[in-house]
Amino acid sequence: MTMSVKKQRRLAYPPNGEQLDAIWKFINQQRLNGVDLPADTDRVLNKVLAVKRDIPKPKKE
Repeated sequence: MTMSVKKQRRLAYPPNGEQLDAIWKFINQQRLNGVDLPADTDRVLNKVLAVKRDIPKPKKE
């Protein structure tokens, strides 16, 4: 049985968390480069960065 295109694409994409992390890293880089962010984006970015600061990933051994 052939897998639907929709399912093939869903399985081929990186996990949502990885996609969001990459997007927020890009947005943060834009802010660090002096780009003025929309207020809502700036507010959410501050929350994302606070979580990363307050709950860091365990270091890989």
